[in-house]
Amino acid sequence: MASISNSWRLGFNEKDVMCVFPSFSFVASIYDTFGQLVRGGSLNLIPEEKRRNIDLIEEHFITNKITIAYLPPHMAKKLIARDNPKLCLRALLVGGEVVRNLEPHRFPFLNVYAASETCSLAFTYRMDKPGEFCPIGKPNPNLLAYLVDENGKPVEKGEEGELWLAGPQISPGYYKREEQTKEQFMKNPFCDEPGYDWLFRTRDICRELPDGNLIFVARADTMYKIRGFRVEGSAVENVILAQEGIQEVVVKAFTDSGGTDILCGYFTANEKKDVKELKKALKEVLPYYMVPTALFQLDEMPLNMNRKIDRKAIKPPKELDDHKLLEKLY
Repeated sequence: MASISNSWRLGFNEKDVMCVFPSFSFVASIYDTFGQLVRGGSLNLIPEEKRRNIDLIEEHFITNKITIAYLPPHMAKKLIARDNPKLCLRALLVGGEVVRNLEPHRFPFLNVYAASETCSLAFTYRMDKPGEFCPIGKPNPNLLAYLVDENGKPVEKGEEGELWLAGPQISPGYYKREEQTKEQFMKNPFCDEPGYDWLFRTRDICRELPDGNLIFVARADTMYKIRGFRVEGSAVENVILAQEGIQEVVVKAFTDSGGTDILCGYFTANEKKDVKELKKALKEVLPYYMVPTALFQLDEMPLNMNRKIDRKAIKPPKELDDHKLLEKLY
């Protein structure tokens, strides 16, 4: 577990109390657990029944004098909004989803990028100043990172490309899943040095900033063709999130029975929203093909067992085949 030894990058020490928030089926728990133990610190396991309730999470952090913890971004925002001076946190790790519109607090945010295939932590970025987007940072010293185009050729600096990773912490593949292994792993065409001759294709689209940090752009599978144009679902999500009162957003394209992709947006907000007015606001800043045909306000986003927004659980509307009706109703 090469990434575990990099806990020094985050400044963990033997005096810290790390709260293990992720379930043990989520790769983030590996780093939280062993990354702290190798530094001689203490671990605290938050009970399952508390993990969905921000009141109980905050109370647990205070009672157990938690100094470092991981939270998914939507939970982190709720905790920050409370601004409770009783918290002993000196660092909050966030990740698992795109980190947007988080501002530095009394304690710093550490955006961490990880994957099961990289045995947890691969990138880290300490957020010291406000920004709409938070970079994922730079790779661990034992990793090589490449940004490539659709043909597997390196992109120019500043251009978007799929992130490929190589190094000793990269998995050899998926157990008894040869076809999936062939899709996600391959011989490294850029380096044949032992330990770096095997790479993982993340399916994440990233871009390198002038300072060398990477910023996550989108998942390759959230890029859609709408009316002949390429649309990044995350780009539309960012614009919707910028609207007043919006808390969480998922934009997905669903294919109707005729093979046409229809863009739909799902959101939560701190008050009831008029979706027609929201759509009108989007039309002022987005090209027509990026404005979702339909918008749906949810009471809450579905979450998977790892406490991340479960995009697969969001299903298409029943009016999908009637575009005009869909647009009229929503």
